[in-house]
Amino acid sequence: MIGLASLIEAPVLASDSEIPEALHSYFAEELYQEIDPELQWNLTQLSLAPTINESLANVLFGERRRAVLHQASERGFLNREGDSYDLHPLLRHFLRSKLPGAEPAAKAATIEAIARTALDRCAWDEVFAIAAEFDRGELLRDLLAKGLDDLLAKGRLATLERWIDEADRLIPGSESAALAEVELAFRKNRWAEAEDKARHLAQRLPEKHPMASRVLFRAAQVAQLDDRSNDALELLSEARARATSSKDLRRAAWSRFIALTDIEAPKRAADALREFEALPPECVEDKIRLSHGPLHFAVRWGGIRQELERHRLVIALLHKTEDPVVRSGFLQTYGTALGLAARYEEAYELAERQLVEAKRFGLDWVRAHGLELKALAQIGLRDFRGAQAGLRSAWRLAAAAEDSHSLVNATALLARVPLAQGAPEQTLKLLDTFGSRVVGPGMEGEVRSIRALALASIGALDEAESEIHASESLSTQLEARGLRAYAKALVADRRGEPDRSQSMLQLALDESLATGNADSFVVAYRLAPELLQMVVRQEMPIHEFLLRPLRTYDPKAAEKLGFAQVARRIISTSGLTDREEEVLGLLRQGLSNRQIAQTLWIAESTTKVHVRHIFEKLGVRTRTEAAIFRPEDS
Repeated sequence: MIGLASLIEAPVLASDSEIPEALHSYFAEELYQEIDPELQWNLTQLSLAPTINESLANVLFGERRRAVLHQASERGFLNREGDSYDLHPLLRHFLRSKLPGAEPAAKAATIEAIARTALDRCAWDEVFAIAAEFDRGELLRDLLAKGLDDLLAKGRLATLERWIDEADRLIPGSESAALAEVELAFRKNRWAEAEDKARHLAQRLPEKHPMASRVLFRAAQVAQLDDRSNDALELLSEARARATSSKDLRRAAWSRFIALTDIEAPKRAADALREFEALPPECVEDKIRLSHGPLHFAVRWGGIRQELERHRLVIALLHKTEDPVVRSGFLQTYGTALGLAARYEEAYELAERQLVEAKRFGLDWVRAHGLELKALAQIGLRDFRGAQAGLRSAWRLAAAAEDSHSLVNATALLARVPLAQGAPEQTLKLLDTFGSRVVGPGMEGEVRSIRALALASIGALDEAESEIHASESLSTQLEARGLRAYAKALVADRRGEPDRSQSMLQLALDESLATGNADSFVVAYRLAPELLQMVVRQEMPIHEFLLRPLRTYDPKAAEKLGFAQVARRIISTSGLTDREEEVLGLLRQGLSNRQIAQTLWIAESTTKVHVRHIFEKLGVRTRTEAAIFRPEDS
């Protein structure tokens, strides 16, 4: 004891309960020498395991597991904590110091058994620690193969980077590590790198290797995001040819549908969607995409109101999928549909949800899309300053990633702000910043339609008509179609052609109603209020679907033109808002407040407020009375 004390530099212990390491080792050695050699080796084996429990003991010791754990606990080496056992770090360090004397084959077998047990439990961090400490390359290869998708689903990109760095040391050139590099680069917004690595890996792999179709699919996704839809279609054809599973086929069919919508091929896109729908769904991601597809088609070519109603309950499924890309994709499309339907508050809520997802999983490109969706909603809500701030952030993210599509989309949305404020000259200045950026026909057609509206409003009618014709030659998609329909009406009005302007305006209103694109109507009347005056003057019929955003977001204009009085005459007997109607529909299905909140992506407290308002408006006192209420009861 005197000799041990002489080794201590400070004469006072750090605390009353701590024992210096040298003294601890002395006690440990005394205890260790008192037990038989077999138990000594068993304790050394346990010191290699990050987690110690009876299941692991069974793998290592078989029928002796309980006896080993009991003796280890009795001797003070282990402390039981529920279903597991704790080994003090100093004891672990002491026992590991005995490893050099162990038989190499027995040591290797122990490491393998512990690692495989951890791999079966999906304890990725434990497996990685063992692989890195003991230079087990084959173990790291298996870890990448089994744990990659789980890490991606949880957004653990920093952990994945550590795995890749270690793979460079232990298994350079590994196919599993190369796939991980592709997925990491894709999620880190390094798209050129992701596509390049994916293409090279696809060339290295045998024709029917299980990874081949996946990496080609990822390369195609990058091409789609970069507005190179024809490149994407070529890659997807190869991905389908090299598919080895039904999952590969569904993934390729889905992306082929998306790519065909981007190149203005509605008939081929509809065929591709039917091909995807014919493949039996095998997981929740497939079910989400079965709803996402028709909704995406509607956002491009019409039918938004019907598809929003058909698929509104799918949002409740999103928390069941582990794939953040699938979740964010559905949120983007559903939120865009809400924005086009001029249901701006709901679009704003989904954009916020998408931004939370993007931050959680490190998806910067999703963040840019979420900010753009949020800005669309904010412009509708007349929060112009907030929209501009968000779009500047989106523009910076897109510029850093060299994402031309998002750059143009952010600029086009920025140009809509002065359009809504009656400053078309500023809109034209913003649109002139596009330069020679290459984007898809749908986006370019929309930009041309925005320009046409701005030019028509300042009296540059020949230029406006030129932009209208250019838009028509580029895109049949509803955002471009809706905006240019109102541009045509405005051009005719400015040319002093009342009959033609009235006819064009009626066609534009019919277009908005048929496609579900009320947002174009909002953009047009804010820029040119005379279009609304024409509706009143000519007593043109206008549907409640289009009147609702006017009354909700521009109530002064609605009141001035007499539309507020119409609202009071045709209001439903219940008087519920769109959101309250949704809550009532879910309440009728027997959902609790918490379930309703999860379905609609709102707080439970907000759901309670909606339920209380429903009770008050319907004159009921219970959920049952509300559920069986019909308008004729009022």
